Amino acid sequence: MQRVLVGLAPVLITLALVGCGSDIDERSDGAGDRDSPGQSGGGSSEPAGSGELSYLTVTASGLSRIATESGEAREVIGANALGLAPGESPQLVRLVDGLIWASLGPGHLIAIDPESGEIDRDLEFGSAQPVTDYGFAGGLLWVQAGFIFSDAVVLGVDRSSGDLVFNIEPPAGATIGGLAAGDEGVWVIGGNPESASAISRIDAGSGTVTGTFDVGLVVKQISVGAGAIWAGGDQFAFEGKDGDAVARIDSETGEIVATIEIGDTLASIIEYDGAIWVSDASGPSFSGAQLHRIDPVTNEITASIDVGEAGTGSLELIGGDGYIFAINSADRQTYVISTDTMEVESVIVGPTRPFAIN
Repeated sequence: MQRVLVGLAPVLITLALVGCGSDIDERSDGAGDRDSPGQSGGGSSEPAGSGELSYLTVTASGLSRIATESGEAREVIGANALGLAPGESPQLVRLVDGLIWASLGPGHLIAIDPESGEIDRDLEFGSAQPVTDYGFAGGLLWVQAGFIFSDAVVLGVDRSSGDLVFNIEPPAGATIGGLAAGDEGVWVIGGNPESASAISRIDAGSGTVTGTFDVGLVVKQISVGAGAIWAGGDQFAFEGKDGDAVARIDSETGEIVATIEIGDTLASIIEYDGAIWVSDASGPSFSGAQLHRIDPVTNEITASIDVGEAGTGSLELIGGDGYIFAINSADRQTYVISTDTMEVESVIVGPTRPFAIN
């Protein structure tokens, strides 16, 4: 039976992320190594609702953990401990390899232990541009700094010291529209002034662009995982094509391995539990939002789940503890889907916006 749950805390987080939809996921390569001194965060050391599924969220008072069924909430770290002024909140908050990462402003990322609430790392890397995306690959933190399809650049940052290692600008006439980093390398949307359907590969060791590839889509989301690159976007610019699709790209050659049609309004792509999960914010003929599971072995959709009202905006996905959360901005509800049953087990109603299942 489906349970309807009420979100407790208003969320002030605004996500500038466009490229990685996803990529609120488990795609990093070890960012949680504890090799920086911790600082006091003043949070709770016990998770809410022990043994119960819970999620992390941004609230007006800081970061909190909320038990999904009971609604019990415990503060992880307060806004004062984060050094935030009244009305401010951390941005682009994610859980990566056991640490909460968040942007506190241009050129500034911190990592927080979700159990103790202590600040594990405080990285300032000297950029005056806002952090609009980030990921981890090749021992570095990779940051998209600046606005997508405008002035964005890619920075390679030492994830222990915060030292700036690489500053990668797109070629003249080209822009960057999103970033994905993980075991399959560092990839960005764009990088070719002659193509609206390009993605580019950056070598994590040298910080050089080693390839730019046309994927046959006007790409708006990109993710890495399951041994491939997954780029999602519009087919409308190409003759005889309609709707949105996901292209699977070989990370070594840049070759398009498969193209999977997904619906009308692709909103997010993540890899979780050995599968690729894609959200369609509008569904067929604007009939209702859907979550699709793609099997990376067959490159076919193996399940499609209805997840609320149709919309033209965000339908973000996060995965963890055997669940996918589909966060629907159209009806302001979060749908809790079991990856075992492929069914919606409960719905979190209200303005609470999870950023991780934990």
